[in-house]
Amino acid sequence: MSRFFKIICVFLIPAWVQAEGVVADRPGFSTGTHTLSPGQLNLELGYQADMWDSNTLHTAPLLNLRTGLSEGLELGIAWAGYQVFDGDSTQSDVTLALKKRLTSTSEYNLSALAQLDLPTGDGSDNLSETRFLGGLLWDKALQPDWGVFGVVQAESDYWRGERELNLQATLGTSLSHSAQIGSYAEVFVDAPLTYSEDTVMILNAGLTYLLDANTQLDVYVGGGLENSDTDFIGFGFARLF
Repeated sequence: MSRFFKIICVFLIPAWVQAEGVVADRPGFSTGTHTLSPGQLNLELGYQADMWDSNTLHTAPLLNLRTGLSEGLELGIAWAGYQVFDGDSTQSDVTLALKKRLTSTSEYNLSALAQLDLPTGDGSDNLSETRFLGGLLWDKALQPDWGVFGVVQAESDYWRGERELNLQATLGTSLSHSAQIGSYAEVFVDAPLTYSEDTVMILNAGLTYLLDANTQLDVYVGGGLENSDTDFIGFGFARLF
């Protein structure tokens, strides 16, 4: 169960929704292909509650700070914050990320993502337990207000005293209902490659609202489709400076 929570909390994730101003990496599993221009700064914050049986895990502030390093290349610093369960609080690791735009057209986009989790939280204090992740992010416009998106990535994690490898994939669709309102739905799959655990499949869906050109609000809900009995709900915002 703790591994499922780690997947939920670390991925700040993100849906691909067209916008001329702010384009956030939240609120979904699929990190969007968009990269910030040099000099731009994007601040994202959120809250999530994971619920199973009569238990609830609270996670905040789900911080993601992104900035453009050069045209088509951005740096991200993410921190899931604190997880509070049954009166106890634990601190998350800090994640460093580089996103590189590989292809950008009016119809489809392709980007590469590399992430490194530093052992700064309560779960570990040894650099050998660092988590690595690399993958490809894509989106394709089917109509002016409708598109599909996805991610394929590999994760190397230190779990149960061993270095393990798993494959993750996301497939989703996004829809712009108006200039301010968008929605998305996605399926996230986490499949172990080097250890004996069940593949986890999760459905996530949400709404985004552009308060203005540089500010996005969001709300989302989801739950396990396969090998998970946990539901979750969250909300947050993103601001482009």
